[in-house]
Amino acid sequence: MIRLIVRQTNWGILGSIFGFSIGFFVKIYLLDIVGLNAWGRYVTGLTFVSFFDTLLALGIPYVIIKFIPTLIDKHKEKASRMASVFLKYALVIGFSFLLLSFLFSDYIDKIIYTKVDDFSSLLFFMSINVPISLLFGVIISLYRSMLKIKEVVLYGTVVKVLLRALLTLIVFQFTSDITYFVFIELFASIIALSVLLFLFN
Repeated sequence: MIRLIVRQTNWGILGSIFGFSIGFFVKIYLLDIVGLNAWGRYVTGLTFVSFFDTLLALGIPYVIIKFIPTLIDKHKEKASRMASVFLKYALVIGFSFLLLSFLFSDYIDKIIYTKVDDFSSLLFFMSINVPISLLFGVIISLYRSMLKIKEVVLYGTVVKVLLRALLTLIVFQFTSDITYFVFIELFASIIALSVLLFLFN
């Protein structure tokens, strides 16, 4: 058991190093193309979305990691119901946030980023990350609760990071609009999430 935990931990460390390294070089490449102003808008939107993503998650990933392993051993049906409830919560709350973001994006734009016109559209596109991220958090926590960190690294991190890096290198040969990077991130996240959901049993 200890050997399994150590092996899975090593996978987690490798995944973190890989994701940070590739992401670091992609961001340097991107910053040189889009410029500081566009990158500043992206970071502002990312901060806004990350705040609500953390807030709406309600610590559910930690609850899953703590309780699901015990329930799987003793009450499989209860574990399945709990996982189903968390997935439904992520979908309902995530899409509710997306709807509110769409309805109030112009108002939020005036509060958060007053110096640039049409920030609201970028903010809305970035808000699509919230339901995806909530689902990602639930699925990854379910994998981790069963010590399937290798699968998280291979299909969650490696697929997502490599796809995002490759598409960024290709797409930004033809444009300098930061909005396309948001679309690339969304696409890469959806693909990685789809693979994890497909493989999850």
